[in-house]
Amino acid sequence: MASRSPPPATASRDGGSPEAETGRAFQYLVLAGALLVGAVLVPGQSGWSDPWLHTPLETAATVLALVVAALALVRYYSRRRAAYLFIGVGFLGAALLDGYHTVVSSPPMQAVIDQPIQDLAAWTWLASRLFLSLFLLASWWVAVEEEKKFRVRARRGLPTEGSVWTTAGVLTLVIFLFFLLVPIGPAYRPDALLSRPAELLPGLLFLGAMAGYLHRGRWGADFFEHALVVALLLGALSHLGFMALAGGPHDMAADMARLLRVASYLAVGGGLLASVHQAFRSEEEASRVILSANSALAREMAVRQREEESHRERERRLQDFLDHAHDLIQSIAPDGRILYVNETWKRTLGLQLRGSGRSLHP
Repeated sequence: MASRSPPPATASRDGGSPEAETGRAFQYLVLAGALLVGAVLVPGQSGWSDPWLHTPLETAATVLALVVAALALVRYYSRRRAAYLFIGVGFLGAALLDGYHTVVSSPPMQAVIDQPIQDLAAWTWLASRLFLSLFLLASWWVAVEEEKKFRVRARRGLPTEGSVWTTAGVLTLVIFLFFLLVPIGPAYRPDALLSRPAELLPGLLFLGAMAGYLHRGRWGADFFEHALVVALLLGALSHLGFMALAGGPHDMAADMARLLRVASYLAVGGGLLASVHQAFRSEEEASRVILSANSALAREMAVRQREEESHRERERRLQDFLDHAHDLIQSIAPDGRILYVNETWKRTLGLQLRGSGRSLHP
């Protein structure tokens, strides 16, 4: 009996195989479980960082956010997908706010700023994270809306590029002015269950964005959206599981939240690198196909041109043969009209064709 080959795996609705989706879903569960276990064990333990080590870590996070923003904007301007614009602008604003947080929370600024440095550092950290979480949540919304508009071949109703940049610039400026001009309150509540309850807001926004991208269903086939889901998971638990429970700027929970932020930036950056590479590779393949098609078309046009020239040459030779033949050659239509006579016919009979050819005149 002939052996039967196993049936091919059924593709999911986003183009990925069920095996890939299962593997990535398992990764999400393992990562979430490990972070939740850490969230139970870590709070309350002393940290390993100090104020002087805190500044290089924050500087590294700022530079990394700038790199991620640059990659996202390159990806946007290569294909004009609005979600990448929101991601790029979000990371760019987060980089500026992270840089501001790095400066105001550095030890030399304690002698300059008249506000409690511990509270100022906590609020400026929160401002950067809140800004980024809002734009990542908006990136999911605009990705879904853009897909709907694309199906009906319409672009109206989506935010324009100028409005996104303007909103981000105004919001960043307002945050800077707020911390410069408005006295801030205490960021820590030592007697409460959550010592930093404000951290719940960006954590829930990150969680909402992650749920949106999971529901969108592209994470099984698209590596970038898979990396983005991982980054959003890291971002959500950095707030909900660690920073919300931090009792100070340098305890273990705060240190873990900062490390998870860097890990989330790296995840998005890796996904964007893969996406940019894929975009340029597809552009190269498209260019190669176009060049191949143009070359084939040029060859076909050259063949047709040679055939037309050969046809015209055959007609010229036939006409020359008929005109210089010694025989009398004529062509007559069924109704008696003379259509053609050669030069020998004209010289021999001494007649000329006039009008439509129905009559002959000496």
